[in-house]
Amino acid sequence: AEVGKLEAEIRFVVEGRQRVEQRLVQLKEQIASWSTRSQDAGVELEQLVVERTAEMVGLHTELEAFLSNASVGIISTANQKITRANKKFCEMFEVEMAQALGAASRDFFPSDGAYQELGKAAVPVLSVGKPFTYEAEMLARSGRKLWIQLIAYVANSSEPTKATWWILQDCTDVRRVQRELL
Repeated sequence: AEVGKLEAEIRFVVEGRQRVEQRLVQLKEQIASWSTRSQDAGVELEQLVVERTAEMVGLHTELEAFLSNASVGIISTANQKITRANKKFCEMFEVEMAQALGAASRDFFPSDGAYQELGKAAVPVLSVGKPFTYEAEMLARSGRKLWIQLIAYVANSSEPTKATWWILQDCTDVRRVQRELL
C-alpha cells in the first residue's frame, strides 16, 4: 500500500513538473512573440518619427518661405513681446530684425492708451480662440505714423495666451487718399 501511495505521489510530482515545463514553454513562446512585436513596434515607431520629422521640416521650410516673401508684415508675439517677424514688418516699421525680435509690442504704438485699447478689444476675442481684426495708428521706429490693419490668430486655440500671430497691412496711403476725397 505504501508503494502504491508513493507511486501516486511520484506520478503527481512528475505530472506537475510536466505541466510546469509546458507552461514554461508557453511563457517562453509568449515572451518571444512579445519581443518580436516589441521590435516591430520599435521599427514602426522609428519610421513614424522619421516621417513626422520630414513633414515638420517641410512645413518649417514652407513657413519660412511664406514669411520671407509675404507682402504684409507678419509677427508672432508672446507675453507682449515680438518673438518672430518677417522682412516686410521690419521694412514697414523701419527696424532691423535684431531690433524687432524681443521688442515690446507697446513700442509700436503712439501711446499707452492706444496700446491698451487694442488689448481691451483683442483679449476677449483671442482668449476664446477666434480671429481678431482691428485698425490702429502705429509708429515706425522713426516716429512716422502708420495706419495699420491688424488681423490676429492665436497659435494654438487650446492655449490662447501662449502665442499670437499678427498680420499687419499698411493702409496709410489708402487712408490718406480717403481723407483727401472727403
